[in-house]
Amino acid sequence: MTKTRSGSPKVWKIAPGREASHWDVCREKGCIAIGWLSKDDLAQFDGEQAIRKALKRRGETSSAKAINMILAFRDDVRQGDIIIANDGLSKVVGIGRVVSGYLSPKSRLNPMRHEDEYTQVRRVEWLIKDNRVELGKSCFRQDTVYALNDQVCRIVRKAYERQNAGLERPLRKLFDAEYAKNHLGPADDEGETDTASPYRASPIDQRQANNRLILQRRGQQAFRRGLLRRYRSRCCVTACGTIDVLEAAHIDPYRGKDHNHLDNGLLLRADIHTLFDLDLLGIDPATLQIQLHPLLAGQYKKLSGTKLRVPDGGGPSRAALKRRMKRFIEKKANCS
Repeated sequence: MTKTRSGSPKVWKIAPGREASHWDVCREKGCIAIGWLSKDDLAQFDGEQAIRKALKRRGETSSAKAINMILAFRDDVRQGDIIIANDGLSKVVGIGRVVSGYLSPKSRLNPMRHEDEYTQVRRVEWLIKDNRVELGKSCFRQDTVYALNDQVCRIVRKAYERQNAGLERPLRKLFDAEYAKNHLGPADDEGETDTASPYRASPIDQRQANNRLILQRRGQQAFRRGLLRRYRSRCCVTACGTIDVLEAAHIDPYRGKDHNHLDNGLLLRADIHTLFDLDLLGIDPATLQIQLHPLLAGQYKKLSGTKLRVPDGGGPSRAALKRRMKRFIEKKANCS
């Protein structure tokens, strides 16, 4: 396991192409990009086997190492992490901080979406981008994506500080965890609350009403990002993998940040989210089977009896599902 800086953002070495061939465009467009599967949305792949098949289908290297690097770029790199862009084994071309989640080749937020290659993207605020530095020895592996240890990070920092003393302060800010937290907020792929603690519903409405009496849902964006990560960017009911139509649904109604616990959430396609909010779709807490209100017909009938898609060893709070199912049953009874 790679040793990372205690209390600091994770530091990744990501090569912007062989011999930094795509550094100029990455710097200009504020991103870091990798070249695998340039036409595919990585979020659609459930795991290693699916990625391996896609790589083979496109005639690309399907080694275990390549697959692990693709998954690391998609799942493990987080907002606030540091990217060191390299040229070969001993040169650094830029350093920046990640400011987005994974962006697929077709995402409207992807600045590389019109390119023919290197279209798998994370947006990056490049804080050091006009100063290349030679480290004086081979410090990097040939791997495109991997987390750096403390020793290499110190070597990179000292090399830049020797080259330009004025970079000492921006480098300190760049590697400071508290600075990242204050400037960027929660990580893109994390929920707002600590999932190590069990979810408990709060009876108190903690929302704050503004002068238009609109209830603000604070932390909703981070909540969605956490659910995207937990459910691997697929709808829990339909398996839809189109990220732009996936929404974060609360099982117990939202009353404050405590309800943004991932165990109180489901990742649902927009129309399924609406049905769930209207209690026209229920989830049996014991079997996780989908139940439909008699009013629903047509395309939704095929969902009846299917099981909720949940990750191994995790999933929603059964207690919250039980409370929600009670509402569904009551609405169904009132219809008869």
